[in-house]
Amino acid sequence: MTDTTESVPSGAQPGRNSRRIDVDPDSRFAAAVDVYSACDRAQLTALETTAALFHDEVIDHLNLMNPDADEPYRHASLTETARRFARARARDDRADAAADSPAATAERDAEGPGDSVADAGELSDSESSATAFLPGFPRFRETQSIDGWVHAHSHAEDIAELATILGNSITTTYTHITTAMLLVHGLPKFHERCLAGDFTYAHVIAAARLCKDIGFAHLPEIDCYLARRRADVTIETFRKSLAMKVSVVEPVEERSERAFDHRRVDLTTHPDGTSCLTITGPSAELQACFLRIEAFAKAIRNNSTAPFADMLPSGAVIDDDRTIMALMFDIFTQTRPQVGIEVRAHDTDTGEITTREIPFDTEHVRSVADIADALTAAADRFEEATDVERDEEGRPLLGLKLSLPTTGFWFANQARMIMTVPFMSLLDQSELPGTFSDGSPVPADMARRVAGHCSTWSRILTDPATGTPVDAQAKSYYIPQTVRQTLIAQWQSCTVPGCRRRAESSEVDHIIPFDHDDPEHGGLTVFGNLHPLCKPHHQAKTDRKYTVWMESAGLLEYRFAHGVSALLTAGDNPANAEHARQFATAEPPPEPSPPEPPPPEPPLPEPPLPGPPPPEPGDTRISDDCPGAQGEIGRPGWVKRTRSTRRTTAHQQEWVWDSGEPPPF
Repeated sequence: MTDTTESVPSGAQPGRNSRRIDVDPDSRFAAAVDVYSACDRAQLTALETTAALFHDEVIDHLNLMNPDADEPYRHASLTETARRFARARARDDRADAAADSPAATAERDAEGPGDSVADAGELSDSESSATAFLPGFPRFRETQSIDGWVHAHSHAEDIAELATILGNSITTTYTHITTAMLLVHGLPKFHERCLAGDFTYAHVIAAARLCKDIGFAHLPEIDCYLARRRADVTIETFRKSLAMKVSVVEPVEERSERAFDHRRVDLTTHPDGTSCLTITGPSAELQACFLRIEAFAKAIRNNSTAPFADMLPSGAVIDDDRTIMALMFDIFTQTRPQVGIEVRAHDTDTGEITTREIPFDTEHVRSVADIADALTAAADRFEEATDVERDEEGRPLLGLKLSLPTTGFWFANQARMIMTVPFMSLLDQSELPGTFSDGSPVPADMARRVAGHCSTWSRILTDPATGTPVDAQAKSYYIPQTVRQTLIAQWQSCTVPGCRRRAESSEVDHIIPFDHDDPEHGGLTVFGNLHPLCKPHHQAKTDRKYTVWMESAGLLEYRFAHGVSALLTAGDNPANAEHARQFATAEPPPEPSPPEPPPPEPPLPEPPLPGPPPPEPGDTRISDDCPGAQGEIGRPGWVKRTRSTRRTTAHQQEWVWDSGEPPPF
């Protein structure tokens, strides 16, 4: 049994495929097969329409014109152009071989000129003669891929217009265009088999994902393989066999270079409060990264202290009950990259150049000048080394490796996370979810935890019916942070139909341009004149590639160059609307009881009555006992008067105040 068939059906006779499946006409699934087949044909027709639209737009933008003004521009197909390049390359190879070995050239001539490119599939003589005089496929490069060609020749306003018609995102629209161009222009024979019903629309999507990054030079061979490919296989077998064919046809270095060029990181949020971080890149680097993190987590999970002997105190024991997967997540999300300097050293004996890292102190770095000083200080430690590679002026050649900044100031301005939370949820009086800036929900308990660590809170007023943020304004061209945050909460992304770039990383556009000379009369920085646009679409609007008008606050009208117009309204927020309902129906808090009066203060003690004035020398008192301190020599006080002419009663004694000073004689 082989995996190819010599009988290739004609695209002019579409219908149910009798070789891939067979359905009893009396079965109730027979009608379903007809519906599904019609759906596939409709999908293929849509791809053909998209390919024709995009192809014509590229021709117009490139200003390619037919010498006969009444005829559309004609060119050779992509596969025919690839065969032209293959034949030219074969002729060059034979010419080079002729210069090196005449005998080998004679042998090659005997084989015939078409044998070297037979695997790529040749057109018939009539087809070749009909297209031989036509120019090649527009902007053809053998190393160019369909995906790269589509992105290189697309225009933001055209993609947005097509996304508006399809109701897709910009990313999905690009994928749709790439699939259409690949099927119609890159794989025409496979296209015919799809029209004949051999393969379904699912096979088209699978082939597009595997072939969209293949260079133009290899597409004819892939197309010939798919033209002979047996159809009576599962979709998984089809996908695996095609992937194997692609790996055989495409050179290893091209695959490695493509994997390196396409490295990226994506974040997808889910309604349950989880997110998925997808890292795409060369498999070797990602495999090594995964294994390093896994080994780190296993060492902790197995309570192995040997790898951390220099970081743990003597006798320490690791006691951690987290799973391997949980540990790997914590390690990956909490890892802080380090900064280092690579010094290149040259071995004069072997000619080998090696690198080594030296410490780089960034504790006191606050400016570019501080970085220069730190670099100089680090390099000074190696000025004496003779094996360090140096420039013409004798300075060491250093390569700085940057790391993620971790200062609070940088995070506050560059890594800001914006989250909108109903205030009743913040008060723990409701479990309504919050939302991130991209519109994905955040569970209430998680929102409260995040809000507890936020340094800045802003109030946003929302429409109680729809939950959409309502008003914020300013009288300057500069967009205040409160206005920007309200716009982010209202629109969540760039307002161009289909664009998914986040509003918080987009620019704020004045629909009516701001009047710098008279800000009060035109282009006001008010909610009814502002909306977020990503940088490419903002530039396209500035270049008048399309127009946008705000009919009312939160209602935009886009008008594109080909006559397509669309109304776009800000999305509602059911959580905010429910929050308004809960707030309106919530029982008012009980009136606070009047505060208890403070306890009465104790009365102040009455001031003491003024006493008699202090005695002075010569004062007298009549008393049986001494009226006060008794005086003596050296101490003032009361003394008895022994001689007196003053009459007193028989029982009373006269006392006189004496200063205690000795007599002057």
